[in-house]
Amino acid sequence: LSVEVSTDYLRKFVPRKLTPVEVRPGVSLFTVLMNEMVNGNTDLPIGKSPFLEVLNVIPVLPDLAVQMPVPRFTFFATKIISDEAAFVDNERRKLLLNVHHAPTLQLDRSGDYGVRLYDAEGEIL
Repeated sequence: LSVEVSTDYLRKFVPRKLTPVEVRPGVSLFTVLMNEMVNGNTDLPIGKSPFLEVLNVIPVLPDLAVQMPVPRFTFFATKIISDEAAFVDNERRKLLLNVHHAPTLQLDRSGDYGVRLYDAEGEIL
C-alpha cells in the first residue's frame, strides 16, 4: 500500500544524507509492505509458520558513492514489526534493525476488500 505524501513532511523521518524519491515535484511515497514468511523463506529456526513482517518505508534515492552494484530499489524503513520473536531477535542482532515484536499481530483475508492487519491494540491496516 502506497500513499502520496508531501516530500517536505517525509524528510523529517529520513536521515539528512537520504532523499525521498519524488513521484512528481514535492510529492513522495509512504509505503506499507507486508510479508508473510513461511518455512523455507528464511534460514532461521522459527517457532511459527507462517509469521508476519510489516514494514513502513519511504523509497529513497540510492547512494551511488557506495562501492556496490546499483540497486533496483532503495528505501528507508521507519518501522518494522513482526509476530515472530526469533525473527525479531535475528534482525536486531545481525542487521542492527529497530524491529518491534508484536506477538498478537494478526492477518485477516476474509473481507471483500483485501486484507485486514491488526493486533491487540487495534487496526494497523
